[in-house]
Order: sequence, then C-alpha cells, then structure tokens
Amino acid sequence: MGKLKNLLKLFISIIIFGCSIVLAINIFIISETRHSFISLYDAKNLSDVDCVLVLGAGLKNGGPSDMLKERLDKAVSLYNDNNNLLLLMSGDHSKEYYDEVNVMKRYAVINHVPSSSIFMDHAGLSTYDSLKRAKDIFGAKKIIVVTQGYHLSRALYIASSLGLEAYGIDATEKVYPGQKSRDLREVLARTKDFFKSLFKPSASITGNIISLDGDGNKTNDNYVLITNNKTGSEVFTGSRDQVNNVFKLVSDGTYFEETCDGNPDYLMTVNGNKYYLEVYDDEIHIILNGKELVLDKGEAKVILNLIK
Repeated sequence: MGKLKNLLKLFISIIIFGCSIVLAINIFIISETRHSFISLYDAKNLSDVDCVLVLGAGLKNGGPSDMLKERLDKAVSLYNDNNNLLLLMSGDHSKEYYDEVNVMKRYAVINHVPSSSIFMDHAGLSTYDSLKRAKDIFGAKKIIVVTQGYHLSRALYIASSLGLEAYGIDATEKVYPGQKSRDLREVLARTKDFFKSLFKPSASITGNIISLDGDGNKTNDNYVLITNNKTGSEVFTGSRDQVNNVFKLVSDGTYFEETCDGNPDYLMTVNGNKYYLEVYDDEIHIILNGKELVLDKGEAKVILNLIK
C-alpha cells in the first residue's frame, strides 16, 4: 500500500512538473513575441520587407475557410497600402485534390492583387515548415506574418529562432465556434515548436531555391491566368478540373490560318502557353501563334465562366 501511494505521488509530481514546463514555455513565447505584433498602420512604415507570409487555414466548399478569408483580407489590405509588397501564400498542397495555395492565390487575384505579386509555397504543411521554407527556399530575411492572434505568437517565435526579422498582423475579426479547442491545441503546439526551434530541423519537404525577385507566376503549377486587355483585371485559377478542361479545349480544336482583324479582348495563359481571346455575341475566337480556333459560346463555356 505504501509503495502504491509513493508511485501515485511520483505520478502526480511528474504531471505537475510537466504542466509547469508547458505553462512556462507558453508564457515565455507569448511575452517574447508580443512586441512584434503590429497594426496595418505600423506595417506601412516598414521598409525592405521581403514578403507578407500568409499561413494556410483550411478550405470550405472549395474556397478559403472563414479564418483563412480573414488572413487573406488582411494581406490584401497590406498590399493595397503598399503595392511594392509581395505576398507568399503558404499552405498544404500535398494531395492532388487538396490545394490551399491555389485557392489562396485566386482569392487575392479576385481582390485585385496582381498574379505576378503573389508567390506560392505548395509545401507549407505546418507553421514551422512555412517559416523554415520562407527562409531556406525563398530566401526571405524580413517578413510580415499574417494569421489569427492566438496562433501569431508561435509563428513569430519560430521565425525569430530561425533568424528571421518578423512582424505579425493579427487577422482576427470574430471568434468562431471551437476557439477554446484551438486555444488548447495551441498550448501544446507552442510547446512542441519550442523544442523544434531549438534543434531547427529541415522542413518536411525541401527543394530548389526560389528567389522572391521577379514574377510570382513562376511558382504557379497547373493554372489558367486570364488578363482583360482593356481594364488590366485578372482571373486566376489553379483548380485541377477547371485547368484540365480549359487545356483540353484549347488543345483538341483545329486552328486555321486566317485570324480576325479585331484587337483581342483577353490574354489567356494556360500552363505557360499564351492564347489571345476575342469574344463576340455568339462566338469566341482563340488565337495561338497567328492561327485561330473558332468556338460557339456553348463550346467555350468553361472559359467564359472564368471570365465572368
């Protein structure tokens, strides 16, 4: 009986000690990073920022989740305040039909951020991986991280431990159901990433260096980008089904030598190949290398649905 009591006391002592460690780590991370939280106004005064890192937060009905929309809206606001900024969308694209980053980019393009100003990290499988790859793969040194406040301290602590100069924008606009569960998970996640940051392992997926200089479209994979030649507005999609349908449409048709005399309404880029589009009342003309494919609007519906 005495041995059982001693074992119970030891077990309780271990639990108390472990909880104390977890609590101390969380207090330390929050206190160490609080000074790096900034407002959108403060962000205007930052110079030499390599990118705004937007962390993925899941999808909903094929679009961004509500929390991810908050992050993207803040990033778009940052871009509107300073259109010299580059956005780096970092999320999970580990499965063929689960693709956070193309959805994130499309949302930003719809909200008038040029596609060329948006880079994608298709292997941001965790907060640590996103920060590690921002430094090692994209060569970032000074960044602004956009995520909800409960998550921001951990992201900034990881960034600091990796030698990044990082500032954080709290994207929180409202409290969503399940926040208490997320807060609890975050306590454990901070503890995990505290120790991970001590050892600084490589990201789960590594790869070739991708410079943030130049055109963000170099990080596009399977995509369609349509530019209105009159207004300059853009439509972007990386949806596998939509891209495959457009690619099939422009690849399977017969192109003829004669072309229209009008000025093309749109420039459409499909996986790097450039096509000009002329849209008429009943037809759409697709021009490639001086040759023309004529389709009725029913046949070209997949493209017209993107344009509108």
